[in-house]
Amino acid sequence: LDIYDLKNKYKNECLASLGIYSVEQKRERIVTQELVNQNDYVDFVYQGAKIERQRFVDELNKRANLNVKLIEVYDIN
Repeated sequence: LDIYDLKNKYKNECLASLGIYSVEQKRERIVTQELVNQNDYVDFVYQGAKIERQRFVDELNKRANLNVKLIEVYDIN
């Protein structure tokens, strides 16, 4: 059971570092604020990655005289 909990913790940390929400369980009120804080961090990571991708596309368009657009696609489980 401890190994399973540890695996889930590392999986959630890995997903958060990629800007992906990972916790979909019902939580008590005390843990809810912790979950909100974690989701704020995930949003921050995602926005940083998105800005870098947009900067890359803009630079590519400028240097190669292209018209590439960045389109976000959301996959909801």
